Amino acid sequence: MRSHDTHASSPAEFLWHGDDYSCAYDALITVLYDTWTNNTDHWTKVFNSITQEHLKPLASGFKKYLMGVDDMSLEDIRDILRKRLHAKHPTEFPMGTAGTSAAGLATGIFYTRKTLAFASVKCTQCDYEDNPVDGSLGLVLYEMSNKSESTGLWLKNLEHHTSEKCQDCSKPLQKSISYNSPPSLLIFEINSNNITLRKTIGFKGDDGMKVL
Repeated sequence: MRSHDTHASSPAEFLWHGDDYSCAYDALITVLYDTWTNNTDHWTKVFNSITQEHLKPLASGFKKYLMGVDDMSLEDIRDILRKRLHAKHPTEFPMGTAGTSAAGLATGIFYTRKTLAFASVKCTQCDYEDNPVDGSLGLVLYEMSNKSESTGLWLKNLEHHTSEKCQDCSKPLQKSISYNSPPSLLIFEINSNNITLRKTIGFKGDDGMKVL
């Protein structure tokens, strides 16, 4: 039985699968494993709380690999996850030499049926505010334009003006999408080269500021 040092100076490495292109899987699982090893108990709880379908087996596989159980390798963890995703969504997660989007892969792994956010509409001038409704915001955020200068401003840009007018004063309405509570983690899909990545992001909640 072998174990793997969580304090190794270099991140875990994959053997690339030449017959079944696995670049997206290798890249994402490397990041997730490195994150998980920073605090295994904490991130196991976080993974399990998000989804039992993919993240719970992933955390279990990481633990087996770390402890050297059943000669589990990161390649084994990758292949098990890939086959499970392919069985349910063969078009989005193909086998063979067809490529897979890393952002799409993250969305598939971190998909949850839980409602994480709400959307509200309010007037920019008066006190009118519509009743909030469930929002479609998930844990993977896609960059819609290259206007965001930082990940912090990116989150602020989830608030935007609409073409609708206030029924009380006829001024423009503003729609905002917010998380019900600060998420345990966020994944940003970034296309532009000039966005500043912040190591921490603050969320205001009922209990004060929470920093990710």
